[in-house]
Amino acid sequence: MPDPCNLVLWCGPVSAANLAGAALPVPSRVITIPRGDGGIGSTAFANMGRRFDGNLRELLSSRGVDLDECATVTLACFSAGFGLVELLLRNDASRARVDALVAADGYYTSPAMVPKPGYLAYCKRAAERRALAVLSTSSIGGPTYPSAQEAVGKLLEGFELEPTEAPTNIPPPQSAVGRGGLLWLRYGGKYGFGKTGHSMHATKVAPGVLSSLVTPYLQHRAGLSESGPSSAELALAAAGLVIVASEAL
Repeated sequence: MPDPCNLVLWCGPVSAANLAGAALPVPSRVITIPRGDGGIGSTAFANMGRRFDGNLRELLSSRGVDLDECATVTLACFSAGFGLVELLLRNDASRARVDALVAADGYYTSPAMVPKPGYLAYCKRAAERRALAVLSTSSIGGPTYPSAQEAVGKLLEGFELEPTEAPTNIPPPQSAVGRGGLLWLRYGGKYGFGKTGHSMHATKVAPGVLSSLVTPYLQHRAGLSESGPSSAELALAAAGLVIVASEAL
């Protein structure tokens, strides 16, 4: 049986090259899902999730990966990729197997902004210090849907988030707030309202967050963090994140 790997599932209109420079746990494997069932829109990604009934094990099996051979699982998505991630997080068994979530401008809703139950359940777990969730948002929306910043604001109402620090290796956001293992990076319109301001969440924010927060967190949980000022524990504390590393997810 091969050594367990640290799996990153990278979903959305993305490419593997986006994460090429990210410092991931060793050993790691990135599975990129750049298209849903029939396209690159959120409905197509959600249709893929429905096809597998939100079952992470079956989705990975269709790509030749055995979930039992994954030491950790990180769900990372950009833009429309949230459609698949939401279906995976709605499935209790799948959600329980996810160690970290990175939503890079990757959470959208209808104008009613009713919170998505999968994201909501996982964010609650993170706020309770039992997981890691990092959401970055811009004020870029569409003609029929609000921006991720507006939608996440509704999602996290009542979480009593507090101002904290953002990682230093990503474009500085307008502000950052968090609680426990939950971090919200609010970019608003700081980098524009077009394609560049949106796509940088995939090309710069997501790989930076994976490097500076997700990898240290997973190392910290596994007891592999180094001593000294560059330790994983201090890296997490620098972003205001408090994780119960010894608690099973």
